[in-house]
Amino acid sequence: FVDGLGLSEMNIEAEVKSTLSGLVDVGQVGNSLNYIFGVTGELFVAVFAITFISFFFIKDQRLLYNMIMAPIPVKHEEKVRNVMSASKKLLTRYFIGVIIEVAIIITIVSVGLLLLGVKNAILIGFIAGMFNVIPYVGPLIGALIGITIGVITNTDVWSLAVLGLIGKMAIVYAIAQALDNIVLQPFIYSQSVKAHPLEIFLVIIMAGNVAGIVGMIIAIPAYSIFRVFIREFFNQFKLVQKLTGSMDAS
Repeated sequence: FVDGLGLSEMNIEAEVKSTLSGLVDVGQVGNSLNYIFGVTGELFVAVFAITFISFFFIKDQRLLYNMIMAPIPVKHEEKVRNVMSASKKLLTRYFIGVIIEVAIIITIVSVGLLLLGVKNAILIGFIAGMFNVIPYVGPLIGALIGITIGVITNTDVWSLAVLGLIGKMAIVYAIAQALDNIVLQPFIYSQSVKAHPLEIFLVIIMAGNVAGIVGMIIAIPAYSIFRVFIREFFNQFKLVQKLTGSMDAS
């Protein structure tokens, strides 16, 4: 039928390439890549810094305790110890939950792409899991990077097959994010942070505006410690009771 119209598969492919080339703005692509690389750099710097500091605090557990307690007046020492003890429990449960969440995302994306026969599926899954620790924007960035790697390493960028590959990979990412948003994140927040989803959303947005990607990553742990602190020192205020009331169920 195609040959009867005087068209060939080669002509169709050439036409598609021409159309796509006209739609792609090289400058916009460059800006997008710069943004992605910048975010990736910030993510790895944040992860390295947090891991490095945590390592030394875990190695010498008294180091953090002594640093915090040194300037504290004697009359407040017991409350500060209570804050540190409660914060440790909350953050331990939170970080364990995050590790489990990342592992599940890596598994779902990797297995899904392997079933589709996508090359570098495990690498793409690992990238998706690592970026998933950045609230809201992280999964999107991870998906864009993963799909880009998949397209480059699995097919001709300008061939007709690229659209099908992108569609299949997008479905895998959508399934992973649906599970994450509906099951994993609510479970982690309800079991560790004990905060309303709207609170979490507002805190992450404000932290992102103030400190960028690093702020978004540490927003939930920092907010958890803040709530423990105000509950211990200012629980006589009604606003504090409203903010921290859900923590009493922990």
